[in-house]
Amino acid sequence: MKNLMKTKYVVLAAALLLVAGVVTADVYYDTKEDYRNGIVAGNQPTAGTDTCASPTVIPGVGGGDTFNDGGTTVGNTDTVGTVPISCNGNYTTVAGPDEIYTFTTGPANNATFLVTTPDANYDPSIYVLTTCNDGTSCVAGADNCFAANAGGNPCGAVSDETFGPVALAGNTQHFFYVDSFYAVGGTRDDGPYNLAITGPLPVELIEFTIE
Repeated sequence: MKNLMKTKYVVLAAALLLVAGVVTADVYYDTKEDYRNGIVAGNQPTAGTDTCASPTVIPGVGGGDTFNDGGTTVGNTDTVGTVPISCNGNYTTVAGPDEIYTFTTGPANNATFLVTTPDANYDPSIYVLTTCNDGTSCVAGADNCFAANAGGNPCGAVSDETFGPVALAGNTQHFFYVDSFYAVGGTRDDGPYNLAITGPLPVELIEFTIE
């Protein structure tokens, strides 16, 4: 009887915690920013990494297909700090934390890159390199918007970045960055994002066998 009563009290206490909105051990967040954006720890989207040792591979996008991914730059480090002015047309400093993807183009490619964020403070920078940790190897990039809370934002409520369609060198490995113009530790340097790449961004077929 005592054990049964104890069990009832435990169940009741757990129920009260849920009703009160207390975060339990099953649902928790790495940061307050993650909590505000609904990104549960251990359940974040599969996304690029912030290291050149193991960037996320983007498969070839054919026809009108789209590659979609999403994640957050919160807690990441800065791999590339500067790019040429020709990379995004406005600023050379990209000192924020970044996420890195990689893809290999085929001989014919023409893709559009789009990054959106629900965080009104996050001001992302996106660009493509041919050498992973070398900003001078930038071949395409964008600075379409300011952070939404910075004033004068032409994109409205959020700070989206996009460029393309762009034809990149064929048969070449490239590295796509979700970065920021603001240094690590600021209020506009990181946040959640969604990535969409619309093809064609074909990957060359190297070998095909039937066994």
